[in-house]
Amino acid sequence: SGRLAGRAPQPLGTALAAAKEALVGEMLADFWSGVDAFPYAACDEVRVRLAASLQTYFASGVADMRQGFTPTNKPLSIFTYGPAGTGKSTLVSAVAQAVQKLLRKRMDPARRVDVVKVPLNFVTPNSLASVLKVQGISDWSIERIVEQSLCKGHTVVLHLEEVPKDQQLQDALFTIVRGMVDGMRKRYPKLVSNIVYIFTSNYPAGAAISAHAEIVHVTAPTAQQQTAHCVRMLEEKVREHTGAKQVAIELRYALACMDDMRPLWKWWTTLGFLIATHAKTAVAARGGDASLERVTAALSSSDKGRSVDVRVALGFGGAAA
Repeated sequence: SGRLAGRAPQPLGTALAAAKEALVGEMLADFWSGVDAFPYAACDEVRVRLAASLQTYFASGVADMRQGFTPTNKPLSIFTYGPAGTGKSTLVSAVAQAVQKLLRKRMDPARRVDVVKVPLNFVTPNSLASVLKVQGISDWSIERIVEQSLCKGHTVVLHLEEVPKDQQLQDALFTIVRGMVDGMRKRYPKLVSNIVYIFTSNYPAGAAISAHAEIVHVTAPTAQQQTAHCVRMLEEKVREHTGAKQVAIELRYALACMDDMRPLWKWWTTLGFLIATHAKTAVAARGGDASLERVTAALSSSDKGRSVDVRVALGFGGAAA
């Protein structure tokens, strides 16, 4: 009798480890795809700094698939700092949405990622301790809100925003927040790792936070990254408001590179509204039965973007207008 040639089968443990490693890689790809679809442009430092932390976090979460996505390591902690307008708070929303999207795709279609804001400006350790313990239904019932979300099997992003400049005060405030989480750990030891800390600040982190969190210096993206992001967001805005299957924007002038990204957000939201309004007016003029298939627009400027000339072409079932 002959033998079949080929590789020997892998031991079960090795095969499972390889499958989990592949899953983590797919989760990372899903995460960045979700971030890129959000109105946020990540600078290189954000991508580099988050990559290793997220890989560890996702790997910990799928270590025991019988429990669904339940990280077994300490909670993921990310401290972001940098100038105003570089998108730190937007990054928090982007991370939450991207993680929720990938967990719903890969693990549980009902999984939520809830963002709970904890403002740290203009508070003292004593006042923060009092706020965290507020009872009842209130926007300030932080401990209760977090507890309810965890008990429903969801993930909570504790957004510790407006972290002050004084590093001793930073550390004291974070100690208070960790005390709240440690109290939950005693009650829900298997759930508390579903808490993610994300700090946002205009200032660097103190010693206690630096020892606990991944430090990410958020800066404005490069000019090329900003341009690609704005064009992509403009196309998405037009697609969202017109329902067109194909949208293409040609930018024929150089956008000014911004340290503060907020004016660029205004750029693509305003132009998106104007182009979509023009397209919807043209559809209405055709009697409402016209099917808008394609929107293309060429943007040019002779005064470095202070005024923009927009030339729009529409395609209705193959016919241009």
